[in-house]
Amino acid sequence: MWRIRCFIAGLAGAVLASSAFAGEIPAPVKKPRDHTGAVITKPSQNSVDVTGHHTQPESETKSAKPAPGEVTKPVPGEVAKPVPAADTKPEPATDKKAAPAAGAKAAVPPAAVPPIPKEWSPEDIQIAKAHCNAVLAGVDAVTVPEPAFRDGECGAPAAVRLVSIGKNPQVAFDPPPLLTCDMVSALHIWMKQDVQPLAKKHLGSEVIKIETMSDYSCRNAYGRIGGKLSEHGHANALDIRGFVTAQAKTAYVLEQWGPVQREIAAQVAAAKAAAEKAAANAAHVQSAQSAAGPPAATGMPGKGTLIEGLPKLSVGRAAPGATSLGFDAARLGGPKDKDKSKV
Repeated sequence: MWRIRCFIAGLAGAVLASSAFAGEIPAPVKKPRDHTGAVITKPSQNSVDVTGHHTQPESETKSAKPAPGEVTKPVPGEVAKPVPAADTKPEPATDKKAAPAAGAKAAVPPAAVPPIPKEWSPEDIQIAKAHCNAVLAGVDAVTVPEPAFRDGECGAPAAVRLVSIGKNPQVAFDPPPLLTCDMVSALHIWMKQDVQPLAKKHLGSEVIKIETMSDYSCRNAYGRIGGKLSEHGHANALDIRGFVTAQAKTAYVLEQWGPVQREIAAQVAAAKAAAEKAAANAAHVQSAQSAAGPPAATGMPGKGTLIEGLPKLSVGRAAPGATSLGFDAARLGGPKDKDKSKV
């Protein structure tokens, strides 16, 4: 009975195998059984089934699915790819840029620079006039309000013409400059605390007039990097030519300013160079004398001075008509004979 069953099983396996080779139906794998007919779960590697084929362990015949995240062994010529986890889905491709990290500041495009207005707004003019009235409330000054003006970044919404400052004495400005009210207040303090005390000390009397040169001018400041706008462009600067006192004394800034720092430095450098040159010449002369040796003898007695080396001469009174050293005794100086009684 057992032989019949084995034969039928082998015949069926052969038929199925032949049809599989023909490409019609895939042949199922026949599990081996023992002599009792039970399926052998763990066959030996060298065991042979009833069909005469070598059997392989079940772990090799069935390809187990790789665990999620496990990298499968590549087939020769292919690249290994990790198996995605069961609970994850592949992210779709996107062209969007990655979002910035937490805490990072997003780049803000530079804002467009607004154009400079050509005129002051009514609100700016009103605020400037109110400020000007508050600043000049405690200032002794004669001013004339000027209309608002603007030239690009230059100009002032509430400037004034400064006629004079102070009362006793009243200091006139010639010609009256165009200034801001803050500048007028600063000039008032400067005149009271600095100019008038110094004028009394050095000029003998107070200043009664200031000669001006330049006030408002829409230009850049000289000597500044980047072409920064000068304070003259805001009517907040004044160039002074000179001061006139009550005794008609005039002190001009450019003429009586005195040497500036660069001129003083140049004078010090010139004096130092002259001293170094004189010291070098003296050292050169001394070295030349040392190389020449002591001076040659002159044949005169060794005395300390030229007068001591000369022979001593005694000048006495010579007889009338006689000569002394080839000269007439009367010509050696002294009073004449007829005037000896007066000696």
